Amino acid sequence: MFDKMMRNIEKVMGPVADWASSNRYLKAIMTGILATLTLTIVGALGVIIGKPPIPEVVFDSESIFAKMLVGWANWGDNHLWIRGINDISTGIIGIAFTMGLTYNLAKHYKLNELGALITSLMIYFFIVGEPTSILINDVATLQVNMSAFGATGIFSGIIISIIVVEIIRLFHVKDIGIKFPDSVPIYVKTSFNAILPGIVTVLVFILINGILTALFGVKLPELITTIFSPLVNNFDNVFLVGLFMLIINLFWFMGIHGGSIIMPIILPIELQNIVENLNNYSAGLPYDKVFTTPVHFGFILIGGAGIFALAFLNFFSKSKGLKQIGRIGFIPSVFNISEPTMFGTPIPFNTKLFIPFVTVPVINTIITYAAFDWFHFINYPILNVPAQTPVILIAMAASASVKAGLVALIIILVDIAIYYPFHKSFEKDMMKEEQEEEQMTARSNDQESGISVQ
Repeated sequence: MFDKMMRNIEKVMGPVADWASSNRYLKAIMTGILATLTLTIVGALGVIIGKPPIPEVVFDSESIFAKMLVGWANWGDNHLWIRGINDISTGIIGIAFTMGLTYNLAKHYKLNELGALITSLMIYFFIVGEPTSILINDVATLQVNMSAFGATGIFSGIIISIIVVEIIRLFHVKDIGIKFPDSVPIYVKTSFNAILPGIVTVLVFILINGILTALFGVKLPELITTIFSPLVNNFDNVFLVGLFMLIINLFWFMGIHGGSIIMPIILPIELQNIVENLNNYSAGLPYDKVFTTPVHFGFILIGGAGIFALAFLNFFSKSKGLKQIGRIGFIPSVFNISEPTMFGTPIPFNTKLFIPFVTVPVINTIITYAAFDWFHFINYPILNVPAQTPVILIAMAASASVKAGLVALIIILVDIAIYYPFHKSFEKDMMKEEQEEEQMTARSNDQESGISVQ
């Protein structure tokens, strides 16, 4: 029955996995998101330094330590420029993402990366920034909408980058360009051959904007925002997040890298959520987004794919093989790297561990939303901590709260309890196999010794 169920799942998910794992756009989106990591971290540090997350009870305390914290908070209030670092860094996330995506997609096609990057940025400023000319002291001044260059501009960046690179690729494949004699340096040819696709790209986006405005009364960025808003606004709930975490692990169970398939879809949402939380916290406004990268890896999929508990049990296993895998895989799992434990145990197609492997992410999601959303036990995340930050520490840093580390520890203990009976059953089988192998090796050695004596 189990085999039949897995065959049915594989029929549905297999083609999707094959398409997604080789999709150039999804890979470029992943790299584009990584290009924004420095901006979010630097911005968050500026906010934390300028506005430390100090509990209200501290302000009523008379202890020396409390007075030091209050002094820090007052100093931050008098130096608002520090929080301005975040306004700049998170305010250009859309630009950084577009640059990263364009560069990697152009690199995939073996195109002129710099030419594609410049053209893409030009279009991004033109379409998303909506430049207008205004009079300042009777002088015509060009003004762009900087507020559109933040995390909300990511989805516009996806569409713009793909169209720009595909137009450039079309010119490259069809060998459309200015013909130069061989004596002309290659950098001169490259520069001039970027002109035609650049002109065509501008005309294409002017045409798209014109048609959309004439037919629907909206411009391209507004349409893109409208299309993606339902996904972004409604994704942050226990049901959808739990479902996607389950799907990631189902892919892993079939031997397919679940993260590489699902992450390009959810990473832009995670990034928008953490930036919104950070900006609202900095401005003293309410912030309530749960699903972010540090929550993803610090609470839900601890250890990478939620197998930190399995790596822990392997480390203390009575089975020699599992114990060896535990020694190899435990430290990587601390940094949310799952592959050594995933393929060493192994997880794929291992029916003994299927139930805990797909159950843990769902249970962890429920506990996480209970702690954040239902009981408000911990602060919502504001720091976009890298996924490879050690377990528990990533949770504490994200919410700037010791209680967040306690929740992460509780989740780990729950995961261990879920895995334990299944791991014990699997361990028993492994020990039996190891014992049989040892007996066979011993008999083989005895036979060889007997032959040597004769």
